[in-house]
Amino acid sequence: MAKTVAIPEELLRELIFELSRVEEVLATIEELLDEEGLKRIRRAVEEYRQGDYIVVYSSEVKKVTRVSDCFALESGFYEKLSQRA
Repeated sequence: MAKTVAIPEELLRELIFELSRVEEVLATIEELLDEEGLKRIRRAVEEYRQGDYIVVYSSEVKKVTRVSDCFALESGFYEKLSQRA
């Protein structure tokens, strides 16, 4: 028969939260070690400095989660990009 140990829920929540933070740090380190990832980061920072980005509001993000709206939003995104060029 296996032995069991009771773990308080609060402790379990804290462990899960802290593990998610460790996962974020590891993902960041992995991205920084990847040469292509570092290029993407540098390119994104430069685009941000130049103001070359699109602001998306949460209501628009919610639309994307509905499959029927994905294509309409995507085509609108590309139209905005072509207008800025």
